Amino acid sequence: MCGCGTEMNITAMWLGPGKHLKGRTWMGGVIMPEEFDYFHELIVYFELARCSMRAYMDELMAGMIFGLPPVLNFGLLAVQAAVVPDVLAGHKFICLAIS
Repeated sequence: MCGCGTEMNITAMWLGPGKHLKGRTWMGGVIMPEEFDYFHELIVYFELARCSMRAYMDELMAGMIFGLPPVLNFGLLAVQAAVVPDVLAGHKFICLAIS
């Protein structure tokens, strides 16, 4: 599932519109990054819910949804360059650890 989702950039769509979308090809060129908005994000959620594997999908993506926004919004540019592409490509996983 990670391979197909990252190949079409569906995993990055789970984070909604933002700077992490720039420079990517969406759904084989169907959606341009500058056109992507919250309506498209809603469609992604609805289509993934149709898989009837809600818990599986939530567990698969929860680390990225909670862990990547702090890196995108507050991380140093060097950290963003090292972490964000690999997480969105599905090569690495991320989590948010709070103590």
